[in-house]
Amino acid sequence: MQVKEVMTSNVQTVKPDATARDAAIVMKECNIGALPVVENDEVVGMITDRDIIVRVTSNDLFPAHVSIAEMMSRDIKTCTPEMKVEQAVLIMEEHCVRRLIVKHEDGRPAGIITVGDIARKSDTLLTGAMMRKVAEGEAQKCAA
Repeated sequence: MQVKEVMTSNVQTVKPDATARDAAIVMKECNIGALPVVENDEVVGMITDRDIIVRVTSNDLFPAHVSIAEMMSRDIKTCTPEMKVEQAVLIMEEHCVRRLIVKHEDGRPAGIITVGDIARKSDTLLTGAMMRKVAEGEAQKCAA
């Protein structure tokens, strides 16, 4: 099974010059926890609800005054629509992430694939093993 068969393709995005408040509003309205950051039709980062809490709220910054560019993750993990789901899972496991931005070869966003997408549309044994590895990796990062 390919990533394009499992991914969410109707993905909301945000621009780097938007604010943390703008991103939070989109996340609330769409009931999502992450937004690819796109500039000139190319994915340049990702902002998550956790980023807003950890990098803005916990530092007593005002969400309407902090740009996405100031707090987004730039070292994002990606995959392509044609990649096999198992390959995407390996990337998630290796980097202990629960979602990957799916990009076309030219950098344009194609969608996003999450652990939830895989659980709903793929082998549940695959998802269970992946979640254990992701959780173990996150625990090790916190202990370091």
